[in-house]
Amino acid sequence: MSMTRAQLTSMAREVADAVGSPRWSDSTIQSWLGLAQWQELGNLLNANRQYYMNVVQPYMDTDGRFAMSELTTGTGDSTKNFYRVLTMSQPNNSAATAQVYYRKVNYEEYPNPQPSTSLPYVWYDYGDEIQILPAVGGLQMNVVCNYRPARVDQLVADSSVVPFPDGYESLLALMAGARMLDKGGAEANAAAILRGEATQIREQMLMDLGRRSSMPIIARAFDDPLGWGSAMAG
Repeated sequence: MSMTRAQLTSMAREVADAVGSPRWSDSTIQSWLGLAQWQELGNLLNANRQYYMNVVQPYMDTDGRFAMSELTTGTGDSTKNFYRVLTMSQPNNSAATAQVYYRKVNYEEYPNPQPSTSLPYVWYDYGDEIQILPAVGGLQMNVVCNYRPARVDQLVADSSVVPFPDGYESLLALMAGARMLDKGGAEANAAAILRGEATQIREQMLMDLGRRSSMPIIARAFDDPLGWGSAMAG
């Protein structure tokens, strides 16, 4: 049931009962479809971090940093917009070199980046860059992250297929239609009805796609349970 941008734009007009109306241009409707898509894909990735995954291999500069924008790859319809880091490591390019994984920390813990083998292997946000410690200029990193596909309003043509979970595209049309009806507060009640229908579809989508197996979701701690008090044992 994959839909093109033109088909989704037409659906948004239908749900807003605005077929033939000059009040909203296609570009305006598509910008609202893009916003809805952006938000709903964020919801989905919060429910299932592995739904959209990408592997990027940036290089550190002399300060041990690389631009966060390097984690966005592709162009046009194939753009993969970086969302969150899942793992960060050094590629294991040699059988004699073990792959090293880096832990996410806060800047306040390591405020003075410097080359030092005594530092733990960590990374943190540094403005619009990512800081790696120890800082080793020119070292290639292996970053596994999740991403959001190209937005509706950034697709190259109306014939482009909108990247969204198959079968749930009407969620975008309903949310865009609600924003159309919000204009000037003229149809607030009708907009609320569309949002209510969108909520039902969203909840079903997240339930269906939040996990890919029948195993239950189990809460767990961020640290290693093997280290709980083990250093104090004996």
